[in-house]
Amino acid sequence: MFTFTLRYNEGMDVLDAIQKMLNESGESQNALAEHLGRTRQSISNMFRTKSDVRVDTLARMAEFMGYKLILKSKDDMIEIVPRNDDGK
Repeated sequence: MFTFTLRYNEGMDVLDAIQKMLNESGESQNALAEHLGRTRQSISNMFRTKSDVRVDTLARMAEFMGYKLILKSKDDMIEIVPRNDDGK
């Protein structure tokens, strides 16, 4: 499992984080697209048009590449997990 901290003051936005996860995991945009049930072009367009990414999609992407999506406060941590295929 890979770990890195995404902090706003480091200037990394969601698409930068996705690209970092791709780079660090060695996965390709093709493999990511296949895992998400999308086309390679849709992933490429996401980066090109700087599209917003839904939290549940980001959680699925992170899990696929060996990461966890975690929200952290001073006193608490919440892991966002992808929904199962049955919507739960």
